[in-house]
Parts: sequence; C-alpha cells; structure tokens
Amino acid sequence: MSVPSAPLAQSRHHELADRADFFVDLLAENSAVTKAVSRTIMIQKENARTETQLAIARAMIRAGKQF
Repeated sequence: MSVPSAPLAQSRHHELADRADFFVDLLAENSAVTKAVSRTIMIQKENARTETQLAIARAMIRAGKQF
C-alpha cells in the first residue's frame, strides 16, 4: 500500500476542508430559510386570527349587537 505524498495529502485535505465549509454554509442557509418560513407561517396565522375577529365584529355590528 502506498502512502500519498505530502503535497497530494495536503491537496486532499484542502479539498475535504472546502467541502466541509460548503456543507456548513449550506446548513446555515437552510436554517435561515427555515426560520424565515416559520416566521411567515406565524404571521399568516396571526393575520387569519385578526381577519376572523374582524369578520365576527362586522357580523355583530350588522346584527345590531354590541361587541
């Protein structure tokens, strides 16, 4: 079994380090996207709740009831 030469081993090490950095960056981006999607979903739920409350208030006003 042959042992790789030092420059070849260093080159391979740098290649693997670059790949690791790429995956770390990819995970960080994925995390940021996931957080953004979660925030968007929370905002949509909040908007739906507000719209429901407005619809109830409008219905009560049309029916002549106080709210």
